Amino acid sequence: MKKLLILSLLFVITCQFSTHAQWLEKKGNGYFKLSAWTLEADRHYTNSGAIDPNATRGTFNLNLYGKYGLSDNWGIIAYIPFYVKTYQNHQVSIVTDETLSEGEAHSSFGDMDLGVEYRLFKASKHAFSVALSLGVPSGDKEEGSDGS
Repeated sequence: MKKLLILSLLFVITCQFSTHAQWLEKKGNGYFKLSAWTLEADRHYTNSGAIDPNATRGTFNLNLYGKYGLSDNWGIIAYIPFYVKTYQNHQVSIVTDETLSEGEAHSSFGDMDLGVEYRLFKASKHAFSVALSLGVPSGDKEEGSDGS
């Protein structure tokens, strides 16, 4: 047990000092990532902690994340969800097979995050920076028959 503890501590210490921090991008360089994610659910938690069923709802986001170095100490950061689709499937009765509620969908531009980053300190293996990020409410709100 003592050997395992010592080996674990050595591993953590070694990894901590040999890994790199998240550096600011150099002047004129950038990092850009196109990505997508989706989420779907057919039940939810109530305020009392119980699980209630509901119509299957989902969202799909296609977004761009980017960092760009303005100088050696300043950079800009952006998260832009340029395609957001939210939907709700038809709700059909198991007993009568009739449609209880119609399905619906809405597509729009999403809410962006824009920010700046400033390098406070840089050494050979350590870097410290601070970032200010602002959420820009650029997406549609309260769409759909129930405003959700």
